[in-house]
Amino acid sequence: MMMGKALLSKEDRDDLLMSLAMGEKPSHLAEDYSLTVKQVMKMRNNYKAKFYDFKKILEEQEAKESKRNGHTSDPIMTALIALNGKASVCQKTYRAYLNGRHVSYPQLVEAANNILTEQKKELIRYPGVNAIYSIEGSCGPSMRI
Repeated sequence: MMMGKALLSKEDRDDLLMSLAMGEKPSHLAEDYSLTVKQVMKMRNNYKAKFYDFKKILEEQEAKESKRNGHTSDPIMTALIALNGKASVCQKTYRAYLNGRHVSYPQLVEAANNILTEQKKELIRYPGVNAIYSIEGSCGPSMRI
């Protein structure tokens, strides 16, 4: 039985699978790797074990990071976790996407901070992003610094 030529090198395939495991949308990956969405999904299914290995590694890293100091050291990863599947970063091009649209990293962190504010959790510090701090007992609204 003759097999066709591989669509991607092993390194690119692993990058694609890792990006899928991180929550990157197949349509974005298809565009980034010059594939169709069907080819991306077929690759995910053909390498299902490797995909789930990557997912498990990411979950373990996330658990270790959250145990250490109560938060992750990487603000972008923290933002992706806070946005819970609404955002992704392509590992090949490093472009950030929020709800399927290309955004800058500060916009990504700002969106995550909006969610974290609603959940009354610690905000993410990132260059170019104004953090909002609520001062308990103050007479006025939250201060923006």
